[in-house]
Amino acid sequence: MPSPKRIGQIEFGLLSPKEIREMSVRKIIWADTYDDDGFPYPQGLMDLNLGVIDPGLRCKTCDQKASECPGHFGHIELAKPVIHVGYTRLIRKLLRVTCRACGRVLLSPEEIENFPHKNVIVRALGMKDTVKVDTRYETPKARDTILLCSDGLSGPVTDAQMLDIVDSSSDLPTATRRLIEAANQGGGPDNITCILARWVP
Repeated sequence: MPSPKRIGQIEFGLLSPKEIREMSVRKIIWADTYDDDGFPYPQGLMDLNLGVIDPGLRCKTCDQKASECPGHFGHIELAKPVIHVGYTRLIRKLLRVTCRACGRVLLSPEEIENFPHKNVIVRALGMKDTVKVDTRYETPKARDTILLCSDGLSGPVTDAQMLDIVDSSSDLPTATRRLIEAANQGGGPDNITCILARWVP
């Protein structure tokens, strides 16, 4: 008998359709369970890849009998999206506070600036394995400057203040130092990351 194992942690969350398909052991296409001879239909609700309940059969996924097989899940491809009844209120709330045209939150820049969870609004990294990134193409001009920073800088220092610091600095190293100093003077509530790059044709 295998020795018991200790579980390090349990994470709860929602799986994307892609993750569900990747973890699924079988695509289910039939609502039937058993044929006339009492054998499970392939790709039916009792498909042998999902596990077995008959003592004389083995699971086709793990090759274990009913007493050892933990069970495996399959998936059903839906013709149209289905809303889980448990999330209807949340979905309704999200639809009411987001723009139907672009998907952004219906808050003014000032409201976002003072919102307690604005890092979630503007896409927080580290919350999930992947994050949807907004991208766009720009044609740079001579001496255009690009600032990449964490919310440790963009939080306590406003956009106007950052622009003024960069424009009034003699070079990029000086501007970077002054930006970090301004963030620290604003309370330094979080890690401060700042990268400046200037387009030189």
